[in-house]
Amino acid sequence: MPTAPTPAPASASAYQSAAAEAVEAATRTLFLRTTTQIDELMKHSCSATQQRWDFLGPALSLSLSPASASAIDSSFFAQIDRTLQWSEFCASEIGTCIRDTHFALELTEDQAEILCAANVRFSLVDRETMHAYVPFAHSASDAALIYFVDLVGEGGRWLYFGTLAVSGAFPAGTHCTVDEAYAAFAREAEAEAEAGEDTNASDDGYWDNFLELDAPEAAAHDEAAPVSAPAPAPAPAPAPAPAALPYLLASSAQCARDAGVSETEFLALAQAAFRRGKVTIAEAL
Repeated sequence: MPTAPTPAPASASAYQSAAAEAVEAATRTLFLRTTTQIDELMKHSCSATQQRWDFLGPALSLSLSPASASAIDSSFFAQIDRTLQWSEFCASEIGTCIRDTHFALELTEDQAEILCAANVRFSLVDRETMHAYVPFAHSASDAALIYFVDLVGEGGRWLYFGTLAVSGAFPAGTHCTVDEAYAAFAREAEAEAEAGEDTNASDDGYWDNFLELDAPEAAAHDEAAPVSAPAPAPAPAPAPAPAALPYLLASSAQCARDAGVSETEFLALAQAAFRRGKVTIAEAL
């Protein structure tokens, strides 16, 4: 039986104004990265990104103005950019774009044209993990590349997860609304459940090709069981019915002739066997 569609969790109601809230969170993220306020950025980042920064980030914690930040060695910023993005693809280019664009908490008209609620896309990664992707710029070297802020929902808030570059369109598997993302996730889960049932129902005797091994419990029981006494000898076969005797005698006579036994020897053997049981020809004569 197919599983019922997965309902949205209770926290989904917190994302009904998701697009506008995602734009606000992305704008704050871009401002904090522009001004290299990493400590403050971590307060608005998800737990996974905070842990990534703790393990991979530079030893020096920065909170600098753009003017003083420009004096920092470029390799230092490259390390920051790689740490604040889960994929290394275009990490330095995105970091440079953010710093050169000088994002503020109030967007310019040009910035707001791309960084707006209509362009936000959503994706439910698993039952409880919703991502929002907010585009904010095109690549200066490749117009087909679009840069996104990747946010994740935690505790009813949009928190910074990372940035990414996508060629020509929105990230694959994303949707215009939170409800659409939940509905798509439910359809995929239902399809996977049906596919799993079909696979189990049509194994075409695959497992019949394998030997059945004794269960470990049964083997252990057999080893621990006491050795039983030998089985009694089978009871002797019943004597043939009188009606079968002519056929048995004829068969015995034929065997005697085939073995080269004379008539006198055969009769003597038969007489002795009748009287005493099994005997040899020498004993009968």
